[in-house]
Amino acid sequence: MKSTIPLPHALESVKLKVLIRIFQQEDLPGVTRLDRNVGGKDRTKYYERKLQHLSNKDQIRTSLVAEVDGNLVGFLMGYIYYGEYGIPENSASIDTILVHPEFRGRTIGEQLLRTFVSQMRALGVDRIYTLVDWSDTGLSGFFAKCGFRPSPKMNLELDVREASENSNLEMVSEYL
Repeated sequence: MKSTIPLPHALESVKLKVLIRIFQQEDLPGVTRLDRNVGGKDRTKYYERKLQHLSNKDQIRTSLVAEVDGNLVGFLMGYIYYGEYGIPENSASIDTILVHPEFRGRTIGEQLLRTFVSQMRALGVDRIYTLVDWSDTGLSGFFAKCGFRPSPKMNLELDVREASENSNLEMVSEYL
């Protein structure tokens, strides 16, 4: 079973040999452990659903993991869309990208993203989308440095806990 490991400080200046490869079922424990250690929440069920979706024979496997010395140190979860959501172009999305904190700044995130972009280009994808929290300046800065720009498409959100069942229904009927 693969694990995540901290980087010994003596190795920080050594160039890492990073293996980027397709996410496999046996990577699930390492991915969930890394996500839990960084995010503070157990999202095992979430990643199990992602893996189940990726296991569909019709689904092109696009999610990636990064390994150093056989240990999982990062991952990228991505998907391809062929006309879904009313978007006429072939597009892809990055759902999650995460690198172990001890390995950040060592180009692992860039290698994951570069590999994903190369795969998407080969598959005929025109655009890659992702969502970033406005307050996460580190992640938005990473994507900006990698060439991502604000999209002309608008992300909309509804807090279903606060929305009443009848709110704005008469206005909605005017538009649809």
